Amino acid sequence: MRFLRATCTILHGLFGVYQTAIDPLHFIRSDTPTDVIHTVHKPGLCIVEQGRKQVQLWEECYTYYPLNYLVVSVTLPLAGQVTEASPERPYCFHCRIQSGL
Repeated sequence: MRFLRATCTILHGLFGVYQTAIDPLHFIRSDTPTDVIHTVHKPGLCIVEQGRKQVQLWEECYTYYPLNYLVVSVTLPLAGQVTEASPERPYCFHCRIQSGL
């Protein structure tokens, strides 16, 4: 988690999706809650360092935040939004490692 916190500090004041040198790994940062975004989510692991996110799969709604994570094992159509974020405590490092499956 120290690595994630350090990266959050480096990206201070920046918002959006940031690709890393490790191809399937990226970070997302936001200091405000977001609108719902509809997407097709590929298999991967999602971890939240700070803030809160809600994801909806059909009628099921999942909330994840620090100490929780989301694992997507197959490609799925999801709707998601950041529900808890502020300039003092931004939504930080939803990092996803996508598998090549």
